[in-house]
Amino acid sequence: MRRQVDPADRRVRRLELTDEGRRLYRRLLRIARELDATIVAGLDEDAQAGLRRALETVRANLDAAGP
Repeated sequence: MRRQVDPADRRVRRLELTDEGRRLYRRLLRIARELDATIVAGLDEDAQAGLRRALETVRANLDAAGP
């Protein structure tokens, strides 16, 4: 990752991925997609949708409970 000074406002630093960062991002994205496919293997689309809804409810409950 590189930090670039914004030419319009020198107080601002813009972050930019390096070529190595882009390669790492693509690799991690591929791994995440493979893991997602493994997790939902054997579930039809309705079951996957139900799982997503249930997980969203769990997350909302945790958010509401606070730290």
